[in-house]
Amino acid sequence: MILFGLNIVLAVEVFDGARPTFEIAGFIPGAPIMLGAEPLGVIFGLIASGLWIVTSIYSIGYMRGKNEANQTRFYTFFAIALASTMGVAYGGNLISLFIFYEALSLSTYPLVTHHNNEAARQGGRTYLGVLLVIYGLSAATLAVAVTGVAGPGGSETKPEGLVWFATAMKGAPTLAEVQEFGAIGRASVRDAATDHAIALLVKRLG
Repeated sequence: MILFGLNIVLAVEVFDGARPTFEIAGFIPGAPIMLGAEPLGVIFGLIASGLWIVTSIYSIGYMRGKNEANQTRFYTFFAIALASTMGVAYGGNLISLFIFYEALSLSTYPLVTHHNNEAARQGGRTYLGVLLVIYGLSAATLAVAVTGVAGPGGSETKPEGLVWFATAMKGAPTLAEVQEFGAIGRASVRDAATDHAIALLVKRLG
């Protein structure tokens, strides 16, 4: 309930025009692990956190009613999955989205195999198999990479608004280009870069 309420508060701010961001860590220059709120992500966050209330009520009733073993382990990974889902909703760039999505995929595996019997293990193997197929299909067909300086601030060699793009497609050469959007503000640079990346993907597919 608290998480859902926080998402509502954040949604009000975002739909009023705010674009809050928070940098968690910066292992890769120009591509930090960060959170950022924008309208589509807020909608996803609201839906996910709202559905998680129902899921939590059901799981608590089920686990206690069945007197299931290893409840602490189950709810630990349950909480990690919820946090990862919010990370997917509010991932501030592509690498952040990837990391949170991977964390979500891995943290839900123990939930699938919780009963620790043959049926649960078989379900877990099927779950991982489906994930690998999805990853393989998505990774092998078309990919886009984006990095740059959204601002605020920059340098002489890397001014604010300078963004690099690269697209890779199976059976075709990798293409790279750079765009200078100028010092139009962090949110505007991100929006412009997103639009340009989508246009590049459509162009490669066409």
